Amino acid sequence: MEKKKSTRKRSVQKAEQPAAQVPFITEFDQYLFGQGVHYEIYKKMGAHAAEKDGEKGVYFAVWAPNAKSVCLTGDFNGWDQEKNRLIRKGEVWEGFIPGLEPYTAYKYAVQGCDGKVHMKADPYGFHTETRPATASKLYDISGFHWTD
Repeated sequence: MEKKKSTRKRSVQKAEQPAAQVPFITEFDQYLFGQGVHYEIYKKMGAHAAEKDGEKGVYFAVWAPNAKSVCLTGDFNGWDQEKNRLIRKGEVWEGFIPGLEPYTAYKYAVQGCDGKVHMKADPYGFHTETRPATASKLYDISGFHWTD
């Protein structure tokens, strides 16, 4: 059954809308990850350059099984902890934010079961701020050639 595309135009403000859902983590990925045998999960989790509907941006995924909600916060939205909500997919939260540039600092704002929001760096981040700062930074490793 084919889905009909909406012809209605909508106003989108970059980095101020909920993260758009991009089907990146599959059920099979979640199964392998849960079994502890997904040996290339780093290609799915964290922040990765992506394109959605012809628009370049960054796909984010983080494992937070007990979170009530997860939002992306950073330089791009004035560190607002309410903007850019990620979408729950099993135990993983994911989303797409258009228009982000390399070296943009970000963190996950994770609301725990206790209702408190905890600011967390990306456990799969490829780059971080220099201490004492602790945010993750967007970085593209696709051109890096591993030698080990």
